[in-house]
Amino acid sequence: MTNHPNRAKAKERAVVVTTQHRGVFFGYATDTDAEIIKLSKARNCLSWSADVKGFMGLAATGPNKSCRVGPAVDGELGRLRQEIAQTQKTLADFEANKTSQAAAESQELVRLRKDNEDLLRLRNEVRQLRNELQRSVARLIRTRGMRSARPVSVTIR
Repeated sequence: MTNHPNRAKAKERAVVVTTQHRGVFFGYATDTDAEIIKLSKARNCLSWSADVKGFMGLAATGPNKSCRVGPAVDGELGRLRQEIAQTQKTLADFEANKTSQAAAESQELVRLRKDNEDLLRLRNEVRQLRNELQRSVARLIRTRGMRSARPVSVTIR
């Protein structure tokens, strides 16, 4: 059935675009590959706070209460910035960087855990050697029959 007016329309998708003059707009578009994009229900994003985290944050999470957004109108946008066409590539690069950084952090964490195990093992060995030295000194005093007015203390630093 194609007689319903909404069925004849192509599928619109929500987009956030920016112009060469740094205007940021949200709206619905069917064709985003053209030099001029027709947006329906376009809204100008006039300003946003730092917690939105810029243009990409605005695209990812949308505006919050501190953002200023204009009213919705139908219109066309020209002189779009070239970076918009590369958004998917940039996003993939960010994800790849995030993945490689996570792998590096994981390797560093493994190395730190091994160092921590070695440190604990060495501390335990030092404690055992101190105890063994104190026992040996006590045995030496007993076997030689030394009786001292002062107690013998062994300190290893």
